[in-house]
Amino acid sequence: MSNNSFTKFNLIPTKTKDELVSLEERDNSVLYAAILIFFAVLIFAVFTVGKTLLVDTRKTFLESSLAKLDTQIDSYTSIKKLNGELYIKSNALSPIVEQDIKLTELIDVANKLVENSVNVLITSYSRELDGKFAVSIEMENYSDINTILANAEKIDILEEFFIETMNKPSEDAKVSCTVSFILTNLS
Repeated sequence: MSNNSFTKFNLIPTKTKDELVSLEERDNSVLYAAILIFFAVLIFAVFTVGKTLLVDTRKTFLESSLAKLDTQIDSYTSIKKLNGELYIKSNALSPIVEQDIKLTELIDVANKLVENSVNVLITSYSRELDGKFAVSIEMENYSDINTILANAEKIDILEEFFIETMNKPSEDAKVSCTVSFILTNLS
């Protein structure tokens, strides 16, 4: 038999029209499911890219702007603190500053302190932080302070008269003395 003849037969039974419709619907539903998944992935990718490009860049920009504003607020806080300290200190000093003592009045009071004293010299005038005035005096000996004390008792606008320092560094040196006082009832 040289003739190659084949016999054809089908072991799978032929499908009915309902089965073919059912298979076609199954294939269509699988295709629709695949397309649906593809579009879902595509939409997710678009949203992710959009979030990265739009939202994240805007968020970064706003965070940097917020950091700059915080820095500005911190700088204003230090200014506010400094101004607050200045306000408190100026209020604390206002009673002292309100005692507007003219320099000529201070010099007159200091001259009255050393009145009738021989070889007594006023070397400096100053005002201390607590509002008291200080006068530095040089004199020949320690007993000259008695005249200064007697003169201080006669001056009505003088209060809280106090001898701060009194020293004589050597035998040949003059006695140096610093007295402090408050001036009141000035016109």
